[in-house]
Amino acid sequence: MIKYILAILFSCFGYGQNKIRVVDAQTSEPVSYANVWKENRIYSTTDSLGYFNYIQKDNQNYKITAIGYIDKYVDINVSNILLEPKNTILDEVIIYKPSFVHIEKYGKAKRGIMIGVNFDAKISQFIKYIPNNSKTNKVLFINSVSLYTNTSSKNRKINIVLYSVGQDGIPNEMINNENIICNLKEGRKLNKIDLKKLKIILPKEGVFIGIQHLLIEGNKYYSSENNPNRKSFCYEPFFFGTENPEKFDSWDLVDGIWKNNKKYSLNLEIEISD
Repeated sequence: MIKYILAILFSCFGYGQNKIRVVDAQTSEPVSYANVWKENRIYSTTDSLGYFNYIQKDNQNYKITAIGYIDKYVDINVSNILLEPKNTILDEVIIYKPSFVHIEKYGKAKRGIMIGVNFDAKISQFIKYIPNNSKTNKVLFINSVSLYTNTSSKNRKINIVLYSVGQDGIPNEMINNENIICNLKEGRKLNKIDLKKLKIILPKEGVFIGIQHLLIEGNKYYSSENNPNRKSFCYEPFFFGTENPEKFDSWDLVDGIWKNNKKYSLNLEIEISD
């Protein structure tokens, strides 16, 4: 029997909302799926055109973060927010070419406890530690990640995130240098996300991999049953975990701090190859 743990808290806003656009300071191109932080919590996510909504009477400062850009603290009462790209200094580059001959799978994509996210996104990312148990000495690549999600509509989106393992065993630096945005299937379906083109190397010490919820209009699930004015909502998708796991291998980003989740383990699977 599938049990449901829905961490849903519906929100009702009394103030009007405005839109702000986040753009590249050098090219004026929109910065898609940037994170908008408020009080150490992800408040919103920019959409594919770089826009996000904010409440008119909110005069607090916000922090904007995006992969490949310098973090910026801003006054929200502006029309555009300009982000400066990071200047990346590359070490010596060694090019590896995947052969896709030796294939292994770690973890398990399955249904279980269904978990959601609050409208205020206190928990914005949920990731799982995957060890590198391969006996080969070859360089290994992460080909794909698979997980079940539950959505009420098609075109819900998530961002796949990967982190290195720090010396203390907690998530450290982000590995992917670009967003991995995935369109999810409608309903309770298995989603397999192909990562081959990114050529992400599986570190010897393993990897943290999981999902970031995108706090965008297209991911909102409205509670029309309780509020016909469609002002109450939570964010989809819902994903699946295992309750009371034997290993505490999953982590939440709670108010900007990584915390080991000792109640649930994220159900996902990665495929690797040499």
